Amino acid sequence: MDRVLAVTIDKFKNIKFTKGNTAVMDLTIKKNGQPYDYSNDLVQLTIKTDIYTNEVLIQKTFANGSIKFVPDDTKNLDYGVYKYDVALTTPDGDFCTVITERNFEITGRVTENA
Repeated sequence: MDRVLAVTIDKFKNIKFTKGNTAVMDLTIKKNGQPYDYSNDLVQLTIKTDIYTNEVLIQKTFANGSIKFVPDDTKNLDYGVYKYDVALTTPDGDFCTVITERNFEITGRVTENA
């Protein structure tokens, strides 16, 4: 994940996201050290309270290598640490988790949007 605005991604791929902000994240997947073209695959980032629940809080599908968060995506979430991963499904039905379970932290802000 490369291009971000209002987001911090550490070297372990844990994400800190300011509640109610807009952000764009790019994803590069590599296979055997080379960029993998996943334009025909379904690639989704999923956020849950923990790995044991079935309730999905946010699910974003990558389009043209990016996902965009808008203020409504996080405005109703409490501040705190959630779990996310990124998974890929091929047209043949093969499934692969390309970013395993990591932290997705919703942080506070001082300025409210107009």
